[in-house]
Amino acid sequence: PRWIAPALWGIVGMGILLIGVRMAPLRTASLTGPPFVAANVENNPNAEPVAAAVWLKHHPAQARRVFNSYRIGGYLTWMGIPDWIDGRTGFWIQTSHRFTAYATVIDDHTSPRPVIAAAHPTSILAPTSSPWIWGIVGWRGWHVAWHQQGWTILVSSTSGS
Repeated sequence: PRWIAPALWGIVGMGILLIGVRMAPLRTASLTGPPFVAANVENNPNAEPVAAAVWLKHHPAQARRVFNSYRIGGYLTWMGIPDWIDGRTGFWIQTSHRFTAYATVIDDHTSPRPVIAAAHPTSILAPTSSPWIWGIVGWRGWHVAWHQQGWTILVSSTSGS
């Protein structure tokens, strides 16, 4: 009869749907952990950038707009700290000038001052080894507020300006 083929497809479709519903918790479980951060960082609160994020969480006025290193933006987002750039490469390349500006600073070793001035950050978080971060100290009141575990946070007496 004609009804057998549609009935079979309906049964197969329900089976696929039930399998998908059953597996959904397995897929979303990975969303509960911090993105783009190594497991040892997640499990060690003294490792980078965890300690820097804790400092920012305890200083919300400085955490309103963080000019950050690209590789930790996803972690800052997960921690609820507004980041300037994060690991969504495709998003930034297609929709924003931020990735281009960031790449220029990092790849060409040019001064990030114009990019920082345009971003109006309340703080800057970057690896201590970044060659450009030390060129910011003293400019427009930027100074080291926190320095530990390979990360440096700068704040400015004129933040946001």
